Amino acid sequence: MCSYAQGMELLRAASEAHEWQINRAECARIWKGGCIIRAAFLDRIQAAFTKQPDLSNLMVRMYDN
Repeated sequence: MCSYAQGMELLRAASEAHEWQINRAECARIWKGGCIIRAAFLDRIQAAFTKQPDLSNLMVRMYDN
């Protein structure tokens, strides 16, 4: 989970710095569907960013119900 949180934070920072408008929920969906890191946990990551696209850190959302 920490690695995913760190990676998503890097995507957010790069997206902001370069004005790429990366959709992190969509990244999680794509990774789950076609990558070596196919993990059911990515469903929870996708849900977190779908619910709150501007989430500052994944670690805050994962267990906040």
